[in-house]
Amino acid sequence: LDRQTWINKISSYSLFRLIDFLSVIEGEYKARKNNYNLLYENLKDKAIKLNTNYPSFFVISVEKRDELRKFLFTKKIFCPVHWPSIEGVSCQVNDKCLSIPIDSRYSRNDMLQIATYINYFYDYK
Repeated sequence: LDRQTWINKISSYSLFRLIDFLSVIEGEYKARKNNYNLLYENLKDKAIKLNTNYPSFFVISVEKRDELRKFLFTKKIFCPVHWPSIEGVSCQVNDKCLSIPIDSRYSRNDMLQIATYINYFYDYK
């Protein structure tokens, strides 16, 4: 490729895949924004506002993050920790942040259920 002086034309297959991807991406974006906004309405006191055009997660900052994560796991809700603790380093981000997936696999009811479980954990546990 270092010596190539021409640009190849996009194949029909690649063009089809691109159009297919673009038709899906708008729906995915809408679902993520809706899910983000719904969680924000219900968990705003725990939310970390991120400035992003394409949200992947709704990030919360909470006490007892690991206990909450285990509780949600029992409800089949799997939340990644993107900032794990590092031995010998103390940081609030490591100890308090939890990421909630918000992609299109999750419905409005799923998001409401997640918010309900999180609020229940802090109100009654």
